[in-house]
Amino acid sequence: MAEHSDRLQPLVVETRRGVEQLQRMRELLARVELLEGLTFAQLIDETMARLPRDATVVAVLPQVSVATALTLGNLRRRGLAVTAVLILFDDTELEKAYGRLLAEGVKDVRHLKDEAELPDLCSKQVQRSTPYHFA
Repeated sequence: MAEHSDRLQPLVVETRRGVEQLQRMRELLARVELLEGLTFAQLIDETMARLPRDATVVAVLPQVSVATALTLGNLRRRGLAVTAVLILFDDTELEKAYGRLLAEGVKDVRHLKDEAELPDLCSKQVQRSTPYHFA
């Protein structure tokens, strides 16, 4: 095994506006691999310097630990807009996640029953943010 792995470095798409940005994000997401690497809190620590103050952080999470809630709360306190999208199945875990996030002031929390609902959530958000509607 190699002593240093570049796979543990965060994948970054610089924040920009424009239609090309979606394609950049899709290309990057296609390369993502699930590894035992950085925790969510460590990932944010690594990338915090690159986040402009007017950025919106959208965290898609299967669980919300205390450390994750604290990290999102710290981002919110630094002035960033924070949205948490929870993909959870267990009602008890969902209740804990909401409680932890609300305790940190993260109020924009969305819940999805499974990953298949994520495209629909994104589509609805885009439709709300543009005056143009396509059938």
